Amino acid sequence: MIVAKMIPKTGGTTGPGDYTRYVHLMYLVGALVSAYLLFKISSTVWFYLGEPNEFILITASVVLSAVLAVVLWKQKLVNTLAFEVVTELSRVTWPTRKELTAAIVAVIVVSIVVSVILGLFDVLWSWVTDLIYFGKG
Repeated sequence: MIVAKMIPKTGGTTGPGDYTRYVHLMYLVGALVSAYLLFKISSTVWFYLGEPNEFILITASVVLSAVLAVVLWKQKLVNTLAFEVVTELSRVTWPTRKELTAAIVAVIVVSIVVSVILGLFDVLWSWVTDLIYFGKG
């Protein structure tokens, strides 16, 4: 089965196909983002009910996020999906510095050209509408 090949065995040395540390990092970052969002949402809701207690909100957000990360880690389907994502990302061919620079320059040049064209259309349209509404040129 393909899924069995993607999930590395524990207890051995890490080889080229072992992405466990990246999956762990993904869960950690997800837990931190979740804690931040939970804190912001709960502090906003609590603000309307009264003065928020930041210590309680931060503690509850961190605990709930940690519990969520552990529960998701224990779910075989979610864990398999996480390993599949990391495996696919390892196969991505990232652009070189030269390719990235060329792409950035192209985006900047196209943005400037489109801005100039839209600016000219705006000036033309303003002139036409002034001519129609006010009868002056």
